[in-house]
Amino acid sequence: MVQEEIVRQAVLFSQAAALGAGLLALYDVLRIIRRLIRHNAAAVAAEDLLFWVFCGIAMFGFMYRENDGVIRGFLVLGAAAGMLLYTMIVSRRILKKKRFQKRIEKKSQSR
Repeated sequence: MVQEEIVRQAVLFSQAAALGAGLLALYDVLRIIRRLIRHNAAAVAAEDLLFWVFCGIAMFGFMYRENDGVIRGFLVLGAAAGMLLYTMIVSRRILKKKRFQKRIEKKSQSR
């Protein structure tokens, strides 16, 4: 019985990490759109506010649905760990690739 609960919590932690990584992947999409289409500071601030409100609702909904409405610190930590891992492993590569593509486009347009 205790072992089942530990496994359940490990699964919840993994799901929270996946949610955190998914949310940052969505933020990378927003960042790429910002690079393709210029935004003023007010638009960026509004987009960020809406994005993080969405993240809060998504995280709360996950905890409410999967953990019977109990907000647990280890789930927030799991989401933060997923965000950190996504940033270290995936995000930098995606954004560097987009920067490289943008440089190539600028060079080809200047010819």
